[in-house]
Amino acid sequence: MRDVKRKDAAEDELFDICKDENIVLFTDDIDAVRRFEGKIDCYFSVHMIYLLFRKDIISENRALVAIETMKTNRDWRQNIIVATAKTLFL
Repeated sequence: MRDVKRKDAAEDELFDICKDENIVLFTDDIDAVRRFEGKIDCYFSVHMIYLLFRKDIISENRALVAIETMKTNRDWRQNIIVATAKTLFL
């Protein structure tokens, strides 16, 4: 864990909890996904939407609408999270 650079106490705490409890972290923080790679399971929030779809909890249409809403509300534009979402549903 010493080689993982984190920005603040909240991020440190989330990282530690995920590591200690062996749970997945879903985030919109692109830098966190990169920093935590290989240290904990850390994915973009769009992966959670995709998993809900794959488990038949929500429809594909509802999943795509949710991702589009997230994109608009969070002003993602055409960043890596949007590209990730597109590849999940191809």
